[in-house]
Amino acid sequence: MTQQIELVNNLLKWFSENKRWMPWRETKNPYLIWISEIMLQQTRVETVIDYYNRFIKKFPKIEDLAHASEEEVLKLWEGLGYYSRGRNLHKAAKQMVEKYEGVVPSSYKEIIKLPGVGPYTAGAILSIAYNQPVAAIDGNVMRVYSRLYHIEQDIMEKKTIDQVRYLVEGMMPIGNCNDFSEALMELGATVCTPKNPNCCQCPIQEYCLAKQLGKENDLPIRINKTKVTQHHKAILWIQREDKILIKKNKEKGLLAGMWVLPTLETQGKFKKIAEIQQEVDLSYGGIKINQYIGDEKHIFTHQKWNIAIFIGCCNKKSMNIEEEYQWLPIEELKNIALPTLYQKVISHCQSAIKE
Repeated sequence: MTQQIELVNNLLKWFSENKRWMPWRETKNPYLIWISEIMLQQTRVETVIDYYNRFIKKFPKIEDLAHASEEEVLKLWEGLGYYSRGRNLHKAAKQMVEKYEGVVPSSYKEIIKLPGVGPYTAGAILSIAYNQPVAAIDGNVMRVYSRLYHIEQDIMEKKTIDQVRYLVEGMMPIGNCNDFSEALMELGATVCTPKNPNCCQCPIQEYCLAKQLGKENDLPIRINKTKVTQHHKAILWIQREDKILIKKNKEKGLLAGMWVLPTLETQGKFKKIAEIQQEVDLSYGGIKINQYIGDEKHIFTHQKWNIAIFIGCCNKKSMNIEEEYQWLPIEELKNIALPTLYQKVISHCQSAIKE
């Protein structure tokens, strides 16, 4: 027990002296903590800061977010990726206004019911904002504890995550759960890194079993790695007078609810206009492809897209297209929420047209 108290004290002292500045660390407001935690999912701190500042300036209170349109929310989210996070944030805000009088729930049982809130996010909000002894188990914490306790089980398995949660919650200092929770994540992000951990700077190295055994680079063990699938796509800029063909995706699946240009799945990388014209005729009709302007690559969580970009036109008033498609004035592209990939494609196309 004495050793555990020393470990906790060393970690908290280190965090107090070495923590990075982040705007959400200036507050314990549960709403602002919630916003930051959702944005930080699978996104670097450096990227999030500007988005966070713009978001809370536009929506300083839960009620402001709840009463906004989805299009407003997604436009502010544009470029941050994983757009389901933005949609779930919006849905959750509405629920909190309707059910909890505009307050983020302070019980695990209630907060875990909110859209987009899983065990990690619930733990982060409850420990950081409400100072409750609820563990926030992310990849950083799993890595720290797998090394600290020399855990050789797959960190993706539920029983391993549950084991770490038990260890973390048994160590959380009552009255200072917020700093302890953040300190663990900070340690994993800056010192106990995935490769070549900086053990000489670690405030708890003397307690680390992996360090003592010389196995700090062998842990954690992660067996169930998700395979990234390869896809070949053709993305089309189809213009009619001063309008562009565009559609809003359905509410489920990759890039759900986002505006996109016509996109075709192809069997390989098509670069010849004749090849893609055949595919376009089968899918749409009434469109003439005029120019191949280049390639782009984009990696989603589990997919890699190899993309060929084409420019075409349509002079017909009627086409064989899905009802979701519409003709949008080109000048209005700046007002809708577009995934980063399609922003890049649009930029390429507009540059090519100007030449």
